[in-house]
Amino acid sequence: MISVRTLPFGFQAEGYRRETAGGDDCSLIITIGGEDLRQADAGGLAELLAYREHMTVRSLVAGEDVAVLKTSTSAIRSLSESRKERKELEILDRINRAVGNYLNGGIRVLKCESFTIDFSSARIMGILNVTPDSFSDGGQYFTTEKAVSRAVEIEQEGADVIDIGGESTRPGATPITASEEMNRVIPVIREVHSKVDIPISVDTYHPEVARAALDAGASIINDITGLRSPQMRRLVGRRECPYVIMHMRGNPADMQLNPVYEDVVYEILKFLSESIERAESEGIDTSKAMVDPGLGFGKTFQHNVTILNRLDEFRSLGHPLLVGASRKSFIGHITQETGRRRLEGSLASAVCAMMKGASMLRVHDVKETAMAIAVARSIMSGRAPSRR
Repeated sequence: MISVRTLPFGFQAEGYRRETAGGDDCSLIITIGGEDLRQADAGGLAELLAYREHMTVRSLVAGEDVAVLKTSTSAIRSLSESRKERKELEILDRINRAVGNYLNGGIRVLKCESFTIDFSSARIMGILNVTPDSFSDGGQYFTTEKAVSRAVEIEQEGADVIDIGGESTRPGATPITASEEMNRVIPVIREVHSKVDIPISVDTYHPEVARAALDAGASIINDITGLRSPQMRRLVGRRECPYVIMHMRGNPADMQLNPVYEDVVYEILKFLSESIERAESEGIDTSKAMVDPGLGFGKTFQHNVTILNRLDEFRSLGHPLLVGASRKSFIGHITQETGRRRLEGSLASAVCAMMKGASMLRVHDVKETAMAIAVARSIMSGRAPSRR
């Protein structure tokens, strides 16, 4: 496992591109663990890297030793050039790839069957909950007519994707059957598909629901369980559709019962990296994968703010990063507000996530988020925003 971050103040990803083969030098912290650290140690690479700058080893983070290296892009390039013919080249390639992903963003275009999503700037995924009990808007769009009307509105407000879900995944939620979920979402997806011109994502962990949703017009599978199900992985592989791998500790019914991590960011990165590698080993096209650290899914308040503070590290994976902070309880912990009264905190979280490298923001308040992002982007670039 390899992750990258900059020194000393983090990384502003939006609109920032740098080729690692040239340009100004950049100070980095690279974390190396698991099999990657064993490969580095076996070839003496860790010792050489430590000699060049500074390396410490933290014992048993997520059950394994982890080396933390302070270095620079120029040092990594120089090391790669000097050891091209050595057996350490593979691990150096992996380090270089992680650095390149971090600085340049990795996969920048996601192709659906009928759509292409360009992640050169952060995109917006509008939430449409077809449920009676979601934590902030349960029951509001529970009929097909109301749900379709809201979907059209979501598109008009500036969303790039509509995410339709039929089961509440709030902490402590009672699971429903796949057939009940299907009865809720499939008629809505079918109608929405005929009325909007942006991709539809289905928020489900049931393979049979995902299959029916794709047949009804959905283009993306958003799986909160991180493709744990072999059936879901087979479906994604067969249909060659874009998909989201999310991290969740446990399941919605028990995920908030004392979640504990040694290093929450490293452990989520490890899970996402291993999930991508497993998908790749099973022949699934991982160029269509997005990753989601799963804010609020088996995380405490401190875990959530730590993830957002270090969000740029997830760019090391090289996949578009989806972030869903909208109206989450950690915002209420700060503002002492509930549900839809968490708008201001949700907008602040969205802007921070965008600045830290989020590729897509999953939000309830589409219009307000689009305006906040446009203002933040204009300030960061020093230019007037381009018209969509």
